[in-house]
Amino acid sequence: MAAPEIKTIEELKGATVGVTRFGSSSDFAMRYVLQKHGLRPDKDVTLLQLGGMIELATALAKKLVTAATLSSPADLRARKSGAQQLVNMASTGVSFPQSAIVTTRSYIQTHPDEILNFLRAYAEGMQRMIGDKATAKKVIQKYTRETDPDVVESTYRYGVDYIAPVLIRQKKASSKF
Repeated sequence: MAAPEIKTIEELKGATVGVTRFGSSSDFAMRYVLQKHGLRPDKDVTLLQLGGMIELATALAKKLVTAATLSSPADLRARKSGAQQLVNMASTGVSFPQSAIVTTRSYIQTHPDEILNFLRAYAEGMQRMIGDKATAKKVIQKYTRETDPDVVESTYRYGVDYIAPVLIRQKKASSKF
């Protein structure tokens, strides 16, 4: 997201942009987008690490940075201050795991039923999230203790738009084996 006067990524040349931490997913995303548009991070654009998403949104709102990589629901704060979306990372075709489910090969081999049950439950949960928005939003409210309906909606949309499609693509890909 960027200040309202910024219309293209190329206009960030000479600007300071925010990321949560160097080496984080927000840093990766910012560097990727800058390079894809012909800008050299740390040379053409100054990167400033600010800590967290809320700090990025606040810095953007206070004009301490010209752009920042924001995800939901922190992007709402930036939008309310006039910031606009320049790039949607979900539409770039870049897959970058924010979080992952991992285990050891030996655990998979010795506990195949538990692994399959977990994966089925996870997939069912994702299907329920997509198919039952009201329940999904109640769960979001319960576990985040968030009462702002805009934040809850934004968090739900993030789950549906960014998380669920990856699972669907993975399911299709794995069905070929």
